[in-house]
Amino acid sequence: MKKEKPKSPGRGILPLLLCLCLVLSMLPAMKLTASAAGTTDYAIGDIVTFAGHSWYIIGTETQGVEAPSGCYTLFAKNNDFGETQFNSKNNGNYGYSSLRTKMEEIASNFSEADRANIEPRAILSGVSGNFLTDQLVWPIGLSELNQVSVDMKQFGADYYTRYAEYDGTNGSYSVFFYQVLNGTTSTCAPTEIKAIRPALYVKAEALPEKGEAIQVAFGGQWWYVVGQGKTGSVPGPENTVTLFENPREAMGAQVIPAQTNSLNYLGSDLQQKMADFSSNLNLAGKESSLIVPRTLTSADGISGETAHDQPFWPLSKDEADRTDVEILKSELYDDVTFVRFYWLRTTCDTTSWTTVYAVQGDTGDVTSDFASYYNGVRPAFYLDISDAFYLAKDAKRVTIGGNPYPLVLEGFEEYKYTIFDDSLKLSVTADPTQASQTGNTLSFGYVATTGENQYLSCVLTPDGSTDVLYYNKLVKLDATAASGTVNIPLTGVADGNYTLRLYTEQENYKSTDFASPSVDVQITVNSGVASIRNLGNIQLAGDSGGQDGREVELRNNGTHIQWRYVGEDDSAWRDLVALDAITGGSGADGADGREVELRVNGGYIQWRYTTGSDTTWKNLMSLSNLRGQDGADGADGREVELKNDGTSILWRYAGEGDEAWRPLVALEDITGADGKQVELRVEGGYIQWRYAGGQWQNLIALSALQGMKGDKGDPGDTPFIGENGNWWIGDTDTGIPATGDKGENGLTPHIGTNGNWWIGDTDTGIPATGDKGADGLTPYIGTNGNWWIGNVDTGIPATGDKGQDGQNGANGLTPYIGTNGNWWIGSTDTGIRAAGQNGKDGADGKDGADGKDGADGIGIADLVINENGELVVTLTDGTVKNLGKVTGSDGVGIAKMEINSQGELLITLTDGTQLNAGAVPTAEAEQTTQQDSVQPAVLYVFMGISGVSFAGMLGMLLFLLKKKKA
Repeated sequence: MKKEKPKSPGRGILPLLLCLCLVLSMLPAMKLTASAAGTTDYAIGDIVTFAGHSWYIIGTETQGVEAPSGCYTLFAKNNDFGETQFNSKNNGNYGYSSLRTKMEEIASNFSEADRANIEPRAILSGVSGNFLTDQLVWPIGLSELNQVSVDMKQFGADYYTRYAEYDGTNGSYSVFFYQVLNGTTSTCAPTEIKAIRPALYVKAEALPEKGEAIQVAFGGQWWYVVGQGKTGSVPGPENTVTLFENPREAMGAQVIPAQTNSLNYLGSDLQQKMADFSSNLNLAGKESSLIVPRTLTSADGISGETAHDQPFWPLSKDEADRTDVEILKSELYDDVTFVRFYWLRTTCDTTSWTTVYAVQGDTGDVTSDFASYYNGVRPAFYLDISDAFYLAKDAKRVTIGGNPYPLVLEGFEEYKYTIFDDSLKLSVTADPTQASQTGNTLSFGYVATTGENQYLSCVLTPDGSTDVLYYNKLVKLDATAASGTVNIPLTGVADGNYTLRLYTEQENYKSTDFASPSVDVQITVNSGVASIRNLGNIQLAGDSGGQDGREVELRNNGTHIQWRYVGEDDSAWRDLVALDAITGGSGADGADGREVELRVNGGYIQWRYTTGSDTTWKNLMSLSNLRGQDGADGADGREVELKNDGTSILWRYAGEGDEAWRPLVALEDITGADGKQVELRVEGGYIQWRYAGGQWQNLIALSALQGMKGDKGDPGDTPFIGENGNWWIGDTDTGIPATGDKGENGLTPHIGTNGNWWIGDTDTGIPATGDKGADGLTPYIGTNGNWWIGNVDTGIPATGDKGQDGQNGANGLTPYIGTNGNWWIGSTDTGIRAAGQNGKDGADGKDGADGKDGADGIGIADLVINENGELVVTLTDGTVKNLGKVTGSDGVGIAKMEINSQGELLITLTDGTQLNAGAVPTAEAEQTTQQDSVQPAVLYVFMGISGVSFAGMLGMLLFLLKKKKA
């Protein structure tokens, strides 16, 4: 007997490989594209607002339910879109279903601008029936649903997918839907009503900048950003952000219990707690002025009357539903022994009791509770950012004078705003050598407002952008550093063109920072060396003396005394001194003012008090400071005359007519209120003044006086105090008193009829009595039979001595539940609540037994062309089907192959002959995946085969098979 040679595995599969190569060669050319990872800020699981609704991000360009380039895949977060039947007119075909009609209605209800920001889905696969094209809004498919996390699958009701399954045996079909209660997909009849949960592709630029869930400092604690202008979970007015308190005890927040105690929000305990919430904050500077009040109406989810101008308010149920559950969670409101919930502002009418929606702190779930119960408060408010300088991570800690550092640092999620504040002042000057300086450090002169936690700081923004890239604290502005030279190191700054922005900064811990209007200069940095391109609004100071004595004009613009050279246009007016810098404020009665004398001596203007122990002459300013810029002798300066017309100080050039008198400053703008002693000095390039013992304030920059005086003229008249107590210059009475008027007596506070403190006719709003004290302790009977209060044994027995047996009494009263939810006995409220606390969750049930494996599907086991040229198909169950001849002299081939609605394989030859191969079923699990992946591949194969002689390929196969047998 001949020994059989082992089979070669390579020869055994050679026919199959050759067939595969032939098939692949017939596929149409396919374009392959590589998609780079998205550079946008959003990630899968983030929540965004689009077209007025909240959506989950379930896909990026490369992850999840993948989106086209430049888009995200969105999936509706809330049950906002109604419900429908599936109900198809064509055996479960989605294209003819009620669900598709509803999806098109949703898209049509979007605005034209929103529709323009939706990328249509080119091919909607995973449906029963024909594929669809260019769909704006669509239901999720089975394979897509498997890519969505469990938490994002949850919804307000069961919702349809887009796939229906046809049963050819009974001619009916069922539809797959997501069952929220069990967290699984299931099937139902197409006539059942389910929720609509749309998905869509949205262009990245149409989504708001990612900002929700970051935390912003305000009032000494942290707040979540939940809205940005008119976008976000809780939108607000333009130029605001909506902040929602993050109550973390370590950050200073408090548990504040309240009742709603009323169907009406206005006047309820909850509304009052919100209105008074600012008293719980540590507001810094102007922070309280940044709160934008909100008026709440019934459209905002409250019951009762409109609540006007509310600074703080609770979220509504709708706002809470749109807010991410991680933001809704609260570390303070998760203690079941005290306050487990915090209130929303929306009344719940689901029971006969007065109930209001609330949030459970430990889970973030929206629930409801009795209005009479005490729950926590967690306010939100609108923050005005119309004057915002920049928003930066709260990491602005750097050694004074060190190198600048990037503000965008990893590992920080707390931010704070820096807001412009006009009450903070800064002026920066550069002499001629500083105007064109280069180096790794730039230097300028400055004068700035001083105070607690104030600094001279700077930021760098690149040209063409408002992003703040670098930050530096340069000088601590205490009382000794009101003026001087600031050095700005730039080592470590990347090469490029920047705007260097200098400003006075008031830094506040866990609160908003404030900044003066910035002084900007354009610079270029190259290898750590900076050069100035444009001085911007830095003042260029002269070195020592002047251009010819040009005529100068003065005016009062309402805030400053200004000057310009005669002949210059209106844009040339320069600030000389702010009116508020020379205006005294109201105060308590002061001591009598001391008279001041002025004189010119030894090249200085000097002054002194005429009375008291300190009457020595002091230099006020050098006469050389009044010279022009180039030091040359100027032409004769024109004399100036002043007069007081009773309301203003007027001036004119000597020799001009009466019509030439010009107002310089109103008397009321420079009149002191309380006759305090005034001191003057020259410091840091400024004339400065202060009340005796007070803080020095800038009066006039010396540089502002340069060029205003010509060649040395005749000595002027020295001001003196006349017999009438006014300042006189020569023979002219200026009308300005040398001492302030004595202040009036203050008013005595008193308690008004409303119980508040009043001052005069003004209600301060401050109660004259303290807040209500905490609830007392309830007595109880201890183990020794005595009454106890708290931990104290009163020693009083709870029961008396046993008495004599009495007669039978009347029947007792039956307890019942009163309208306040407590147990009552007769007309007595026991104070014991009838509703107990929620019981603990039960243990998980045991897993069910595994189901039996289903019967194997029937497939094709073998294909053979017999000696008569007939195609014989052997199925996996042993059934043999003869499909007739497939070859002939005329080279008949296959024109089309398809599976009909009964699951039968139909083969149409090029001569028109149609062959029915019978039912070719597959396993159910394969059916759903093949809808998305196999069908397009089979379609390409069939399209390629239709252009090639099938007889030739089968001939080659037959040759190889026969060779194999031989």
